[in-house]
Amino acid sequence: MAVAGDWSAVSRLGLRYCSRAVLTSLLEGVIQRGTASKAKVIGFQGAVAGKTGTTDGYRDAWFVGYTSDVVIGVWVGFDDERPLRLTGSQAALPIWMELAQRVIPPNVPTFVMPAGVVARTIDPKTGQLATSQCPEQVPEVFIEGTEPSVYCEVHGGGIWDRLRHTFGFS
Repeated sequence: MAVAGDWSAVSRLGLRYCSRAVLTSLLEGVIQRGTASKAKVIGFQGAVAGKTGTTDGYRDAWFVGYTSDVVIGVWVGFDDERPLRLTGSQAALPIWMELAQRVIPPNVPTFVMPAGVVARTIDPKTGQLATSQCPEQVPEVFIEGTEPSVYCEVHGGGIWDRLRHTFGFS
């Protein structure tokens, strides 16, 4: 019998897989609509996730991007810590893109989502479930049980949207 707070090795491992899947999904968003969206011009047909970075004072710029099979990291800066005056998306991402075109195959398989992870379409302004009235709708993944349950209260949507979503008619 399981007791609240009593985590078996299997449940801990399952939570780790779910957490990794959520983090990877967030980092896919960096490529799809964030600071690394320039990487889309390469023409990858599959899943790529990544993160840009810039240190205080613009001394270092970096980008790390990955698929389910390959990880590539690029750092740009000076050894004497002179300011580079460029961001990760300006300095490191173009180098990463050039290398990725040579190393990563064009049809990258999507990342596998484990059991316990659910996808929902949200309104990025409110973080609530999107309705047909929301001007922007973004797919996001959540560990099951943590997903939003309230429909967008800013843009509305009405009873038909709620019925459609409740019964799985997107």
